[in-house]
Amino acid sequence: MKNIKPLFTLHLSPFTLPSSLFTLLLITLHLSLFTLTSCNSTTKPKTGSLSGRVILVNDTDNPSFDPIDFSGITVALYELADLDTTLIRLNYQYSNIGLQINQQTEFDHRTQKALYITQTSADGNFSIEKQKVGTYNLVIYQEGWGVRYIYNIKIDDSKSAIQSEEVLNIELYPETHLPQTQLEDFIFKEDHTYIIKNDTILMGRAQIENRCFILIDEGVRLDFHNEVSTPVQGDRWKIDVSDRFFDSNKATREELKRFQKITLNGADEIEFRNGVISSCIDGLNRPVGAISVNDMVFKQGETAFVFTGSHARFENNIVRDFKNRACYFTGDAEISKNIMIRNHDNLLINDHVYDIHDNYIALNWVGIRPVYGNAHIHNNDFVQNTYAISTLASSPLIDYNLFHGSTRYCVQTQANYVQVYFDYGNPVVNFNNFLSKDKIIISLLPDSHPGYYGSSKVGVDKDLNAKHNYWLSSNVEELVYDSEDSDKVRFRVLYNPVKNSRIMNAGIRF
Repeated sequence: MKNIKPLFTLHLSPFTLPSSLFTLLLITLHLSLFTLTSCNSTTKPKTGSLSGRVILVNDTDNPSFDPIDFSGITVALYELADLDTTLIRLNYQYSNIGLQINQQTEFDHRTQKALYITQTSADGNFSIEKQKVGTYNLVIYQEGWGVRYIYNIKIDDSKSAIQSEEVLNIELYPETHLPQTQLEDFIFKEDHTYIIKNDTILMGRAQIENRCFILIDEGVRLDFHNEVSTPVQGDRWKIDVSDRFFDSNKATREELKRFQKITLNGADEIEFRNGVISSCIDGLNRPVGAISVNDMVFKQGETAFVFTGSHARFENNIVRDFKNRACYFTGDAEISKNIMIRNHDNLLINDHVYDIHDNYIALNWVGIRPVYGNAHIHNNDFVQNTYAISTLASSPLIDYNLFHGSTRYCVQTQANYVQVYFDYGNPVVNFNNFLSKDKIIISLLPDSHPGYYGSSKVGVDKDLNAKHNYWLSSNVEELVYDSEDSDKVRFRVLYNPVKNSRIMNAGIRF
């Protein structure tokens, strides 16, 4: 501690006070002087700098892209994106379903305010000064030359905060504007940016590589009419709307426009994986053939995925924040190990064979809506949906699921009005855990659902089999809505016998 000049002088004789009191007074004076000294010094946060070089590389046959100099390229520093706490918890609790979210899946520079923006000099150099020590995302872009995201950049208080050669020398390539019809085979190259300004058809085979951006204008569609290949692993590629992508002004996700859809028409079978698709109106469409969709993130649009082909495998995906029918299947499918949250009509399955298992389905208006068909819905977790399962003239087998309560009903039934008469279904609901004490769990009298014919009509034509379930409440009769509750319903929910303890193998198994 620095020497400090006394504020005053105090003369006391140890004989004028009791020794214990004298000692206490000396300690008090010492602490007071230490406090005065401490108030004169402050701890400033450590800061560091970030420097590097951006190089424009013309890898096309067009000499107009030969750069004269590398000046005027925007380099912007951003805080890390806030990761969804619900998804973080699920990644920890269920490590083998969905996928691990990170900056690659969540960061979008348009929805954040840059902490620091600079531009490169003629030789491409840039420097970001006096930033608080920490981890950041770096965005480099120039209209006509595309965009690069560098995730998790560390700034420390050493002279040179970046040690990676990849970051020291960042390459930008000319952005590619696709023609409306692309006849030849086409590669969406790693670290390149592609702009789709008009409805576009790719007639040849297509390959999507890691870390590419495919940016589609508002209301525009992209159609693949041949084979499409995507990387099995590695850094994620992205398809998003082009709106405000070369703009440093902050926007909310709701303010961003949306592109129309992506259609996969070609090949007998397609594997589509390891990407992020955002801001779509009509979703990723597979109208023919088979498809395997794995390790994908679909987020923030109207519809995520539409399947009308022969067979689909939809596995280990995240589908979140869709305002319409998020996933619509009318073709045989296995739908498993997905995380599906905060969607409107989350999963609509229609008139085919479905195996739906080990999914986490939460906070949706409707979790699953089976329409006709043969569906087995088992070993899923349903958490705080408005309606977990709402059947429409269908008879799914619903067993070994975990229902953590719904704000309206866990299971409800509806009829479907077709050609001047009603069709009915008879779900079987066995061996589930119903963990709610104060909400209706099974209702034979549905609420009206806008957009569905006859949705206010009772959906069964005989008593519903709901035996061998575990009910958290001992008063099961209060948790079902049937003929005992309304003269509009002619049938009963048959819930006896009940299980006296939780069914151990109900819910997600991973």
